Amino acid sequence: MSFDMNLLDEFKALKEDWQIGVDQLAKLSGLPEARLQEIFHMETQPPGTIPSGWEAIAALVSIRKRLMQVFPLAEDQVQWLLRPNPDFAERAPLDFAAKDFNSLQWLSYFLETRVSRGLQL
Repeated sequence: MSFDMNLLDEFKALKEDWQIGVDQLAKLSGLPEARLQEIFHMETQPPGTIPSGWEAIAALVSIRKRLMQVFPLAEDQVQWLLRPNPDFAERAPLDFAAKDFNSLQWLSYFLETRVSRGLQL
């Protein structure tokens, strides 16, 4: 994966690499499944920084990028996301992130901080 991909391409790659369904992405992003289907059928990303309503998509892409730095294989990334973790009160990080948008942002921040400091996950 190239790090110069746009947000739309990154999000499509996340869905494919993690083999995650639209229903699960709807829980994580807070976006309706129908809206996510529209997004996945788009050919290009709307202009601008982060399109309105795509804040959770940006957080998910950030999570994936940080996990890729530690776990190059998608299977290992998914395994980390699904394994109970003491940093999240023994909950799986993905379950924690699905609570609400703030939890999703917290997971993104957690990974950014840990990975940038070279700390173990």
